Amino acid sequence: MSAGIPAAFERVLIFDLWGDYGLFKRFYTTASPLSFAVPPPTALAGILGAITGVDKRNYMVAFGPEECRLGLRLIGPLKKTRLGLNWVNTSGETDPYFRAGIVAEHNPVKVELLKEPRYRVYASLRDPERQEQLGARLRSGQCVYNVSLGPANLLASFRFVAEEPLVASGPVFREVTTVTPIASIRWPRDGRGVQFEEGQRFVRERLPRQMSPDRQVSQYVEVLVETSGGRFAADLSEAWEAGDETIVFL
Repeated sequence: MSAGIPAAFERVLIFDLWGDYGLFKRFYTTASPLSFAVPPPTALAGILGAITGVDKRNYMVAFGPEECRLGLRLIGPLKKTRLGLNWVNTSGETDPYFRAGIVAEHNPVKVELLKEPRYRVYASLRDPERQEQLGARLRSGQCVYNVSLGPANLLASFRFVAEEPLVASGPVFREVTTVTPIASIRWPRDGRGVQFEEGQRFVRERLPRQMSPDRQVSQYVEVLVETSGGRFAADLSEAWEAGDETIVFL
């Protein structure tokens, strides 16, 4: 068993996830939705739920931070675009009209979308049986529910990459590939912080990390994202080696 890692978290499943567009809506933008730069842990938990067949009432229990360690890497640069969409009201009094094919209300909006998003996802589960089930689905390329990058119409594809042992390392100054929590970086006075290089671009995001079954967010995580999808060097309080990659969990 690797030092500092419970036996249930000794291996990590790695898979690629991509689509034409993505939208991970910021909670404070309703009229003209804006997207987070990357899918938050809550969205990744929903994607794992869709692959394995855990419904939306239970996926935050099965793949929440106590049961599942999640890491995320951008493959390729962050790109955004804005499109005008004509949304239809399908709830309340208009619902019977919609079901009958008579659309009464339209709502034109300007929506910010992630363009051609591509990610590498790392998932290590506490429950070995659930990890085996997820691994089998990833290897077969099959899912129970459709996988999407946010809204149901933004469909996504996924491809199994590997299952690797996790080896703990830290504190350590090292190049990291993943989206990294701010709290995992040892900033001066205690550490060396981040080594910024010419050509790199970073954004800082506050992402929802945990939410209740009624979709109330109870925990957030602040992260640093290198938007070109490249590596960057940082002084890390904790990190893990998986194959030839250094990853930090969200």
